[in-house]
Formats: sequence, structure tokens, C-alpha cells
Amino acid sequence: MKILSENKCCGCGCCADICPKQCIQMVYNRDGFLVPSVDEQKCVHCDQCKMRCPALHPVTSNRIKAVYKANDKEIRSSQNMESTSGAVFSALANQVVSGGGYAVGAAFSDEYHNVEHIVCSTAEQIDLCRGSKYIQSQTKTIYQQVDRLLKSGQTVLFSGTPCQVAAMRAFVQNKSADNLFTVDFICHGVASTTYYQQFLDHISGGKTVSYVNFRNKKNGYARSHLVMKTADGTIKDEYFYEEPYFGKAFANNLIARPSCGSCRYATTERAADITLADNIQYANPDEKRAGSSLVFLNTEKGQQLFDSVKDKIDHAVLRQSEVEKSQLHLNHPAYPHRNRNRLLRTFNKRGFLSAVRYVSNYKMRRVDCLRELWKKVLRRLDNIRRGRFHAV
Repeated sequence: MKILSENKCCGCGCCADICPKQCIQMVYNRDGFLVPSVDEQKCVHCDQCKMRCPALHPVTSNRIKAVYKANDKEIRSSQNMESTSGAVFSALANQVVSGGGYAVGAAFSDEYHNVEHIVCSTAEQIDLCRGSKYIQSQTKTIYQQVDRLLKSGQTVLFSGTPCQVAAMRAFVQNKSADNLFTVDFICHGVASTTYYQQFLDHISGGKTVSYVNFRNKKNGYARSHLVMKTADGTIKDEYFYEEPYFGKAFANNLIARPSCGSCRYATTERAADITLADNIQYANPDEKRAGSSLVFLNTEKGQQLFDSVKDKIDHAVLRQSEVEKSQLHLNHPAYPHRNRNRLLRTFNKRGFLSAVRYVSNYKMRRVDCLRELWKKVLRRLDNIRRGRFHAV
């Protein structure tokens, strides 16, 4: 049985968790993206996987109610600025955990070669979930774990990509929803995990990797870059858009998951209670150095949770109409580059270094720039026609 095509699958893993016969496993395809594999011998064709799939059946969304700029200066400064921007996720997660609840987020695993969702009950565990990860996390049985906690009366904060949040809501079907808080972020899409792993193996020289930070801010937020360390103390840096090994390929959507280009959740109508994003409009030198977060409050529950941490963070109200101008992927997804398939074919046939040479020689022609600009204009007109822009 085929649930849906690989080009449409978002890799959220909801189907694997919902299957009553446990006959679905999430595996990596040849391009390095998680897809469901169904054991036909065990499948009873109950279609639960199809009915709960957030790619086939989008969940009900909420219009943005308010937008804030915020940062938790204490967390951001006291822990070497490990958060990508304003450390608002940490503030929200710690608030829930300090009240006896649980926070769920994505943390590195397997010597930094992969990312998986974990359940956090301590501040130390929450620290593992801080910072951006540009490959898709393995959810494994996380939806089942959260559902059990909710049914036992526990409060849970679930964070993830927009499609993972939609999957979480589809899994629980609003049962026990009163004690479930959801947080997503404005998503650029996810990169090929296999490509990332070979990148890591190459720059580490096969040594054990002891640290990865996709958005290190030692040179300031405005100059953030990927940093990798090995167990013997070797440090490697790569600047996005400039160096070809991973950052340039990711930033130009050359190694993006195909379904990310048609994401149903890249819109101002959000599936989560709260949406977070990097604030790229700096009001002062501190924001340029350490960054700040944008906080989109989409539901009354989201507003209540944010209100509970307001006294612990610096915050200011913003106009949504102004914020939209700087947040490209709030209103439409990050479309895969037209040469994406060619790059991944090169990667699969000739290996990582051949793909790197392809990225090194990549330059966007003027006609391509004009084509991309025209596509953006058409998408914006289509969004306006559908009434998807709403100023606060």
C-alpha cells in the first residue's frame, strides 16, 4: 500500500505512530529524506495512516492575532548565546517544565549525525533542543508519547516544524487539546540528511564529532555561521551563501525536500499556537550581535502562555503588515531550486565532492533572477486573491 507519493510526503512520521499494527517504518530514501515504508504482510488496510496524514488532510489553522519582538537576555547571555536568536523557545519550555509539565523539541543524536525529538522534564534537557537544526528530525514514537502524557493529565509543550505540529494535532484529534501547547517556526525547508552526514564526515576527516552549531554567533548574529568541532579539538567553520560544502547548497534550496516547495503550512494561517522566527531587522547593536526573536501569537492559548513569561523577557509589539515584508517564508514556502534534482543525481552517482564542485560553480544567471522574482510576484498576487494577508 502506498500512502502518498514521496514528492508530497513531508516526512512527519504521523503515519508510523498511528498504525495499529506497527507495520510502517520511516526510512531514508536515496536522496536522504524520511519516507514511510509499509510492511504489506502486516497491513490490514484500515487507512488510519491516510486519514491522519497532514499532507493529505491539512489541519484547521488559526489567523495570527498579534506579533512581538522578544528576547530572553539572561538565557541568551549566560549560556554563550547558543540560541539562534532571542531564546524565546527556552523561556516558554522552561515555564511549562517548571510548572510540572513536559517540553518536546529536537536535539542532536548519533554524534551529531542526526536529529530526533525528545521529551524534556528538566532545564538541562531543554538546553539540548536549543538552536536551529537544518535537517529533519526523527520523530520515532514521539506522537504516541505526547498523547499518553496528555491523557494522563500532563501539560505538554510540543515544538517542531509546521508539518510536525500539524501531525501532532492530527494524531490527538483535539482530544486532551486543552493541555497541549504547540510551537512551530517560519520554516525554510529541510535539507537532505544523507548530504549533511557526508558533509560532516568530510570536514571532520572521519574524526568523532563532539559539537555542531548551525548558527554560531561568535562573530555576531548578523554573521552567524556553521561550526563543527571534533573530539581532538579541531574546529571548522562554514559561512552560509559563501562556502559550497553545506551552507550554500542549503541556502539556495539545492538539497531541499521536494514537498517543502509545496508546503500547505507556509502561510499566515498557522497550525501552531505560537510561531517563532528570527528577527532580521536590528533595532540596536545588541540585536545585531545576539539576535532577537519574532513571536506570532495565533490562539488564545498561545497568548496565555506568552503572557506567563512576559515578565522574564524583553518584548515589544510589532505590526504584522511590517513584519511580513522581512519574513519571506511566512507567506509562501521555500521552493526547491530548478537544479535541485541535477545536484542530487550528481551526489548519488558521483559522491559528495562532485556535488560540492557543482555547488562551487553555481551562479544564478540574470534570467533566473528575473524568473524567480516573477514567481514571487505571482505567488503574492495569488495569496492576496485568497485573502491570506491580514494586517494586525
